[in-house]
Amino acid sequence: MPITDFLERNAKIYPNDVALVEINPEKQPDKNVTWREYNLIETAAESDKYRREITWRDFDIKANRFANLLFTRGVKRGDKIAILLMNCLEWLPIYFGILKTGAIVVPMNYRYSSDEIKYCLDLADVRMLVFGPEFVERINAITDDISAVDNLFFVGKKEETPAYADNYAEMTYYCSSTVPPVELSDEDDAAILDNIGLLHYKIHVHALNKGEEELAKAERKLAAAQENLLRLYDILSELEGRVEPLRIQSEKAEKFLVLSEDKRKVELSLWLLNLDQYRNALKDQENKCLIARGDAERLQHEAEKLESMINDAYQKTQECLVKNDEYRR
Repeated sequence: MPITDFLERNAKIYPNDVALVEINPEKQPDKNVTWREYNLIETAAESDKYRREITWRDFDIKANRFANLLFTRGVKRGDKIAILLMNCLEWLPIYFGILKTGAIVVPMNYRYSSDEIKYCLDLADVRMLVFGPEFVERINAITDDISAVDNLFFVGKKEETPAYADNYAEMTYYCSSTVPPVELSDEDDAAILDNIGLLHYKIHVHALNKGEEELAKAERKLAAAQENLLRLYDILSELEGRVEPLRIQSEKAEKFLVLSEDKRKVELSLWLLNLDQYRNALKDQENKCLIARGDAERLQHEAEKLESMINDAYQKTQECLVKNDEYRR
């Protein structure tokens, strides 16, 4: 049974049992308390804690996620991936993650200088490098000289990540935690030690027959596909959650535009109605003016006739007075 199968088996049988523990003596607490009490009062960030631990299930998940991250970077069977880390909780999940891809691990001595690091990377034909904060200065000195290493992963705080590297924790967080569907052969190169010698180990597929092997392979692919579908469903749900408020705002805007158009039509109708009323009233006034003008002309004509009649009557009256005076004489 290959060593990666031991990890997967323990993750299933002892998922919640502690698998790895890291103790940082530099951050030892002042008070003497039990681990249970210390876990309750611990407030430091994960990377700054005095004691860190992970279970077998988390160990396997972290290894799977790093393996799937390597696949996104184009890793292939037989590629060399170097580890330049101090003893830490991330070391073994990274090591097992590399093994699960079929790639070869190149563990490097923490005492190496910049030149020695470059020499080993070139000699082992390393494609990717995983390093910690203790080695940033040494890697900075040779960055321009290791162009064959096309991916560098920094294991440390995000804000301390060099510009030429990707943050290990940030990149693996979004990767699938399913077991990579890699079919390993009986003899695969596992690691290149400091003496650049290959350590071979046998990969025995624990299956009763070829049919069970194919079934196990299909189940792994199905599990990976199902998890990808779940992730896609989560992304779709998130997008739907973002789209719904936009849809509501769009409907409100559409209703506002419709109401604005209706209001404009009503205002235009009222304006036209008022205009018709003003026009009719103006026509009525014009008609009244015409009638009044006709009445005035008629009255003026009658007044002129009346004045003529009065003048005639006055003239006749004068004539009668003259005749009356003559008769009296």
